[in-house]
Amino acid sequence: IATNRKNIAVKYLELSNKVYICSQMSKFNWFGLAKKNIIPTPEQQGIQFFDYNNQTVWTSLTEENTAFYMQNCPQLATIINRKASAFINGKTEVLNSTTDNYVRGKYKEWEALLARPNPLQTDRQWRKQIYTYLQCYGYCPVLIKQPAGFTDFSRVTDMWILPPQYLTITKYSNYIGVKTIQEQIKEVKFTYGGTTTILDKDSIFFFVDESTNFDNLLFPDSKLSTLKYPINNIIKNYEARGTIAEKKGAIGILSPDGNDVGGATIATPEQKEQLQTDYAKYGFSRKQWQLIISTISMKFTPISMNIRDMMLLEMENADVITICNALNYPYDLLGSEKGTTFSNLDGAKKMLYQDSIIPDSLNFSEQLNKALHTKENNVKIQYDYSWIPVLQSDEKTKAETRKVQGDAVIHEYNNNAITWNEMRQGLYLDTVQGMDLYKYQLDNLNNNTNGNNNPTATS
Repeated sequence: IATNRKNIAVKYLELSNKVYICSQMSKFNWFGLAKKNIIPTPEQQGIQFFDYNNQTVWTSLTEENTAFYMQNCPQLATIINRKASAFINGKTEVLNSTTDNYVRGKYKEWEALLARPNPLQTDRQWRKQIYTYLQCYGYCPVLIKQPAGFTDFSRVTDMWILPPQYLTITKYSNYIGVKTIQEQIKEVKFTYGGTTTILDKDSIFFFVDESTNFDNLLFPDSKLSTLKYPINNIIKNYEARGTIAEKKGAIGILSPDGNDVGGATIATPEQKEQLQTDYAKYGFSRKQWQLIISTISMKFTPISMNIRDMMLLEMENADVITICNALNYPYDLLGSEKGTTFSNLDGAKKMLYQDSIIPDSLNFSEQLNKALHTKENNVKIQYDYSWIPVLQSDEKTKAETRKVQGDAVIHEYNNNAITWNEMRQGLYLDTVQGMDLYKYQLDNLNNNTNGNNNPTATS
């Protein structure tokens, strides 16, 4: 690689036996290939490559290999799945956007839509898939369908999740001054099962994570972008342990035991390969050979290798901790050989909800309200986690605080500092039309009413 070419910055960093990183800073201009109209090879375009199943894999962090990470790294899949399960524990609430109060029977259509966002998914399934995509990709497109003639989102019929790995998004180069993501998008194609469909970009709402943007001004970077090394390490770790379990490693040296007039007999490369092939046929399985037959005089020198010296489990554990920290998931919630006390588990669960799940839920509900234009319909959608057992102690504290605040509000009303409706607002209750009155005004009205109804009363 010509490292001194203009506008090219190439750096190789050896990570492990056959793992390297290659970064480039010039689009389609490697070695002047663009000038020659030659399409760069995957090796020239890739930013990362590693060995997997004896094949060199060239890859950058894309939607496709993000799915590969989830399918081949058990710890990553476990952490994200557990976070998603905790996320959907929030109970859906549809409230009045002005008062934050629930009115029974008033929001049936909204509640029906959220309970069944589309014919194939329930509320929990829908939210869990969105959360998983947000954690993996940094964004999640959702196609929002309305009946013909409706454009105000007051009659949404379906909300379909569009897996990012099936989308091809063509972007404009504009950024400064845009007001919506759609203004940055030229075209959205959905390809599945060999069929490509061009979608209406204005009907797609892009839920985004709270992570930052570095390489992509359209969507936030995936949280996994900084985890490619530990994830790859874990995948290779499992592959190595599987190979050791299957092959038992190098157990000895097989060498010729004969001599000729020229000295010790030297095995040819073809003989070495044939010996490896024949040796693979021996074993304890019924289909394997138990008797070793050779036409060459050989000797076997046994060797041993301490698996613990490789520290595979320790390296895996360090990588798992890195992933937990990056995804804001308490490491104590993962099963380990050391075990965890119940008090630590409760503290870890509480930390998970307070520092990760509830903030993520607020981010999601804000965007969901924006997607469905709930404010224009005087509606607010939110998710309640107060019923979670580990959060009950906090709820007790909140209840005690609310009682103190409620007593203070009632005291202010009784002393004519605030009106009846202001008192109700302080108690998180709906206001009543015509009741913007102080206590002394209501007392006078009650006295006048009682006086008019009393036959013995005098004017």
